[in-house]
Parts: sequence; C-alpha cells; structure tokens
Amino acid sequence: PGEDRHVVKVLDFGIARPKDSGLTGADVALGSVRYMSPEQYARPKDIDGRSDLYALGAILYETLTGSPPFAGGTSMETIRQVLEQEPRRPSLFNPGVDRDLETICLKCLEKDPHRRYASAEAVADDLECWQRGEPIHARASTAWDRTLKWTKRKPAIASLGVATALLLLAIAIGSPIAALRINRER
Repeated sequence: PGEDRHVVKVLDFGIARPKDSGLTGADVALGSVRYMSPEQYARPKDIDGRSDLYALGAILYETLTGSPPFAGGTSMETIRQVLEQEPRRPSLFNPGVDRDLETICLKCLEKDPHRRYASAEAVADDLECWQRGEPIHARASTAWDRTLKWTKRKPAIASLGVATALLLLAIAIGSPIAALRINRER
C-alpha cells in the first residue's frame, strides 16, 4: 500500500502446453536451456522458487554482458556447462559492470539453490540498495566500502568532514612545532 513496487515474473512461453497434453512426464525438465537452473537438470524434484531466481540471474547476466552465462554449441553442451562450470564474472566482458551488481547477479546464479537469495524480494531489496548506492546484503562490505558509498551519497558532508580532519591534523602537528620554536627563542 502506497509503495511503487514492480512485480517481475519470469516466464518461458516456449514451454506452454495445454494441460494433459501428454507431451511431458512428471520428471521431465522443460524450459530454455540457457536459463534453466542446475537442479532443473539434475534434481527436478528439488525445484522451487529459487530456480526462478537463477533464471532472473541469467537474464541479468545477459543484460550486463550481451551473452548468456552459459552457451555451448549444442543444448547438451550448454547443460553440461550449467552443471559443471561457474559463470565468468560479468566484468570480464564488460569492465563497466559495478562490483555490487555483479555480486547480485552471481548470487542468483549459484549452483546450490541454498546459496542463492531466499526470495525475489531479497533480490529486489539488494537491487534497491545498489540503486541508492548503499551496501548490499549479498556480500559483507568493508568499512572502506561503506565509507566510499556514504561519501558518494553525501558529498557535501564528506567534504566538510575531510576539511575538518585536515584542519585538526594541521593543528595537532603545528601546535607542538610552534611550541618548540617558541621555547627555543626564549
């Protein structure tokens, strides 16, 4: 209520079939090979909402790099890559990809569903933090990272703080030197 939240749904119209069409069995994985999670190939009974988060990560990856995280010459080669290889960092293809956005993307693409985000809302929260220049939850940020992000959000206050620190440093260094010179002249 009152919030402008976007609803994202990952759909694959390539697998839409009439109910009871007899085209699939209970344990048959269907979908676009490049966007299906490892568990959809290896453990179809373990599929849950985190499989959709994997697909969302694959879409984000392709948006950032211009190519999917895995693309073999054949469907079977792509499936083998999904099961056995880790995706390459998006920044290797596009150096302009922000480190935090890359982290969000790769967390969605974790092989183990338990290492992915727990929900689409958690992904949305991290994306909102990233947009606001705040630390994301997907990785522990260092004090240095948090300071840099804060200075980008509050440049006037950061500049005033640096100027104040430099003035205090000048006083801290200058005062003993001045006192020493005064004592020598006496």
